Amino acid sequence: MSGYILLVGAVFKEEAVEATLALAASGNYWRRGLYRGLLQNDCEIKVLGHRGEQAWPKGKLFPNEVDFLDPEFDSTLVKWVNLPGVRYPLLGQRFITTLRQMIRAYGKPSVILTYNPYPWHLPLARYAQEKHSIPWVSVTLDYDYVEAGWDQYLKDAGDAAGHVFLSHWAYTECPCAAPKLHMDGGFDEWLGDEIFSVEPNAKKVCLYSGKYADYGGYQLLLEMVRELKGADVEFWFTGKVPEAKRKELESLGDHVRILGFVNEEKLHDLSVRADVFLNPRPSHLIENKVAFPSKIVRYLAYGKPIVSTWTPGISPEYRDYLFVPDREDGQSFAEMIRKVLAFTESDKDELKRKIRGFIERDKSWTVQAKRLKTWLETENLIKK
Repeated sequence: MSGYILLVGAVFKEEAVEATLALAASGNYWRRGLYRGLLQNDCEIKVLGHRGEQAWPKGKLFPNEVDFLDPEFDSTLVKWVNLPGVRYPLLGQRFITTLRQMIRAYGKPSVILTYNPYPWHLPLARYAQEKHSIPWVSVTLDYDYVEAGWDQYLKDAGDAAGHVFLSHWAYTECPCAAPKLHMDGGFDEWLGDEIFSVEPNAKKVCLYSGKYADYGGYQLLLEMVRELKGADVEFWFTGKVPEAKRKELESLGDHVRILGFVNEEKLHDLSVRADVFLNPRPSHLIENKVAFPSKIVRYLAYGKPIVSTWTPGISPEYRDYLFVPDREDGQSFAEMIRKVLAFTESDKDELKRKIRGFIERDKSWTVQAKRLKTWLETENLIKK
């Protein structure tokens, strides 16, 4: 492969993700995994991005801390002024200016991949493609504007030279003319054999790490917690929990533990201890058609049951590895949780063996990045 791949979407240190509501831990984790995978496949990469913030005065006026970038990657920070009303157009121009500086310093990238067709990414992508003949590939992790059809997406990204979708539904349904690739999530290493000690008579643990919003399944979480009150089960909730929802969850009983934002090391420790992972995203919401819940692959790396809804963004290949209740309500989720908690040691070992075979074959970040690299070369979006 000649030249470097420019990845538009920065990876941040954990303290930066914790510091602002505008940065999502799941997206940061996904980018880090893919970028590492590309490096492992002998790709030269450079990263370009800005630090997202809520509009000033809720967020910082100058969110330009270079020290917040993950030092693992060769990254350039786009510096900007977070002024309400004009911040996105100004940011788009800053992306173009910074790209010009990079081209002068390093030469032209062979291809540009943007993390979501955000309005501040589009000016850079079109400038690169039209002025410098650099192929642009739009990587879509989630997209909120297809409720009335695909017209808005085609307006935003229809002129991209290629499209990568995490959502299986978006991959199959998008009518874009350019080449498409379905590539969802990945994992770094198998973690299913780690041993932990549990106190005698300790309660079983259901772990949820995600968004506390309608599309994340917040109402379903409330229902299942109510259904299992008094059972020998605890619910552990991590992530950025809004204060009102924190109080609502805590009011449901002492079987609820709100752990808040935790770093990668702490989340790993909690995941090793957990007995069941939860993914309650409602299947009917448009957000869950155009998104893949990437934490599913991360959960699978622990070889444990995942009780989940079945949303359109999930590829059929996951069907044998998720435990999907018949209905999306608290009672059905509680019944499925009870079922998997009753597994024998033999049941657990068989499930672990089956999951490991699947993800190590298809879902490591090294494998996923190799698929992306091969697709870019096959579609002539990058030279071999």
